[in-house]
Amino acid sequence: MKTVLRLLVFVSFVGLVSCTGGVDREAVVGKWKVKSMQLDAPNVPQTLAHNAEVLALATVYEFGADSSARIEITANELEPARKQTGSFELKSSEKLLVISPKQLAFFRDSAWVEVGGQMAAEAYNKTIELKIETISASEMVLAESGPQWVLRYTLERM
Repeated sequence: MKTVLRLLVFVSFVGLVSCTGGVDREAVVGKWKVKSMQLDAPNVPQTLAHNAEVLALATVYEFGADSSARIEITANELEPARKQTGSFELKSSEKLLVISPKQLAFFRDSAWVEVGGQMAAEAYNKTIELKIETISASEMVLAESGPQWVLRYTLERM
């Protein structure tokens, strides 16, 4: 009887721990389009806020079951289409999505052209850390923050 009671307590504890706060990797895998962006920052010039929103609303994230990541920004008023490919890591208990871009390409003359070199790597291929604030089967809210600003992206599953 004591063994059964201990087993029951252990299973209950494991169930409780597994239900607290983590993000299921399978929930993230798939293709997601940014449908809205909210910028919380004091004293940001209107032009900068507008440019951030244009780029955000043109962005599609794709996360593969094999940990591959792809970020594509469709052509918009600021730049031609571009894509970054690399990998992602999900730190489930922290609800943190870490994207590590490795390759950059721009869409020019009807074809993707890879961009290389140190300058491109420094400008575009920086690790991106996004906090998963909420996630459901159809929607995910990600936040990116700095010392005095927060950007929130609402994504919808495609």
